[in-house]
Amino acid sequence: KVYEDVMALEAAGCIAVEMECVPEKVAAEITKRTKMLVFSMGSGAYCDGQFIFSEDLMGTHSGHYPRHSITYAHLMKEAVRALSQYRE
Repeated sequence: KVYEDVMALEAAGCIAVEMECVPEKVAAEITKRTKMLVFSMGSGAYCDGQFIFSEDLMGTHSGHYPRHSITYAHLMKEAVRALSQYRE
């Protein structure tokens, strides 16, 4: 179904598509078969590009992190720690 939808968008003249949480192998195959730019949001590294949000990457928010997000730091915790230390 996803492949058919992507091909319909291409036929309609679209130049790009975003795939969110599509299995990586499916997204990779669709990327090979379409002329459009394919952007991944949790659909693997084999698309033409990926949406990666700095808030997820740096850990700067206190809300829900999507299952496909990658967090390399926890800057919110560090900021709270630093401000608490300053307050004392």
